[in-house]
Amino acid sequence: MRARRDDKKEKYRDYNRISAQRLEKDQDKLKLQLLIETLTSKYNIDPKELLLEVEKDSLIPTSIFSEKLSTLETVVKYLKENNGLKNKKIAELVGRDSKSVWQAYNSSKKKQAEKIIVSDIKHTFPISILKNKQLSVLENVVAYLKEQGLQNKEISELIKRDQRTIWTVLNRAKNKRGGNENIR
Repeated sequence: MRARRDDKKEKYRDYNRISAQRLEKDQDKLKLQLLIETLTSKYNIDPKELLLEVEKDSLIPTSIFSEKLSTLETVVKYLKENNGLKNKKIAELVGRDSKSVWQAYNSSKKKQAEKIIVSDIKHTFPISILKNKQLSVLENVVAYLKEQGLQNKEISELIKRDQRTIWTVLNRAKNKRGGNENIR
């Protein structure tokens, strides 16, 4: 008898928790709709165009990186699991083919089964930088962070790579760009 009462109480708590989460999502959704309406009317653009523009240059937090996964594996896993994107869309966003994205995602699942947790959004990079096929995914990310004024040590801590790797990657990126001095 007591077990039944406890089960009912637990179900009631779960229902209240789920209801509170739905309410919070609904409020966030309303805020987003209001923001979209404001921006589209202020700048006289179509809401679909606005969403495409935002999606095109979405920001990726550097806190998603781990020592377990490669840069591409991390980005693909994050976009697929945390943002719910399909492989084809991810391939389009990162400028790689669908097979590479599929392979990176499958490899990432084997190395790290759990979903990526975003712990901090202080440092981000735009997804559009990954479309530069002249550089690898890691080179693009490291070069971008360096161009934002971060030191090698800070970059190595952010993306969980050794400082010597960061130095090597930066030099490789600089050489591929023809010695362009934009990378400090």
